[in-house]
Amino acid sequence: MDSNQPWLERKAWASNQIKSQAKLSLFVTWGITLVWNLISLPILLDDKIYREIKHSPETALAFLFPLIGLGLFAASIHALIAWRKFGATPLVMDPFPASLGGHIGGTIDTGIPFSETSRFKVSAACIKSYISGSGKNRSRKERILWQTEGVCHATRSGKGTKLSFRFDSPSSLPESEPKKTNTYHLWRVMVNCKFPGTDFARQYEIPVFKGVRVSKQLTHCTEEHAETIEEAHDGVYEVAQLSNIAGGIEAYFPAFKRPAGGLFATLFGLTFFGIGLFLTRTDASIILPISFTLTGLLITCFGVWDLGKSLKVTITREGIVSRRFFLSYPITTKRLAADQLKKITSKQGAAFNNGKRSTIYYALKAHPSQGKAITVAERLTSQPEVALLKETMESYLALKTK
Repeated sequence: MDSNQPWLERKAWASNQIKSQAKLSLFVTWGITLVWNLISLPILLDDKIYREIKHSPETALAFLFPLIGLGLFAASIHALIAWRKFGATPLVMDPFPASLGGHIGGTIDTGIPFSETSRFKVSAACIKSYISGSGKNRSRKERILWQTEGVCHATRSGKGTKLSFRFDSPSSLPESEPKKTNTYHLWRVMVNCKFPGTDFARQYEIPVFKGVRVSKQLTHCTEEHAETIEEAHDGVYEVAQLSNIAGGIEAYFPAFKRPAGGLFATLFGLTFFGIGLFLTRTDASIILPISFTLTGLLITCFGVWDLGKSLKVTITREGIVSRRFFLSYPITTKRLAADQLKKITSKQGAAFNNGKRSTIYYALKAHPSQGKAITVAERLTSQPEVALLKETMESYLALKTK
């Protein structure tokens, strides 16, 4: 194999026609559905369970398994309908392969009837895939190292709607790794659009390697697309209340906005707390209930804090005042004079993946010449939102940062 073309080690990257994972996902979904329902079927046919319910109502919990199977069957039918509706939608990359320090771009020609109101969102992400745990508790997990997103350029084609995107990529990130080992890096492109009934959702694992390569046909940058900027505006105003004040701007980030992270932590913590309380009624060692209860309590407190916290930031040419609240009660006030401000940077926080979309939470931090950074924005969920709000704040501070 040519060492100068490592992407050829993977058959799927042998040509510039990257297939989506939709068909494989369809087969996997149906496989799990069939196996689960075959295992659960004896529960429905067992007369003993029906008789025991009268004496032991908790026996009815056994029917959760066929109920889950019914849900899996419905999901499989939905996936089949989506495949028949949209079919194969290969990604033609430009450049091929994508380049670290250059461009990540491509086109997808779909059979979807063209409509100016359809908005196809696209994201490109560098991901670390690794094995966590040991023995029977081993599981594969993913951590997003970098992600950017925007709205595809959509044009009418002979087939229907042709989508195109092009991102600039950092040169410092790891390359794609053709061979999947216990720990490896991959690059993923996700495209989705909401439609009545069945949404369009495609996922591609793409080759990204070193070498400055730029697109030959795609002249428009997705981050600068008018609809990407419009999405960023909508996103910023969804999470922040911006108002002009004398000599500057005030940004208020209310509580309970974009609550997914806080809700997940709260529910997860309450589950651990409940398990701990249950274990106190068993013969388990006292260490287990204490560990579960305390861990659950800490996670719950973090989730409630994340849900209830709010932030008010005042920015003028004189400097920054950042006030933290919890359920409207003031907690801290931090000040940073303009002549002490070195730069404003973004910080990546928690990441969530629902299969169709990866969401990363970002915060903006103002760094002084000396001392700790202070938070000036939070709950942002895209790089365009980060760039828009960062540029706005810098303009009031007369600050230019990279």
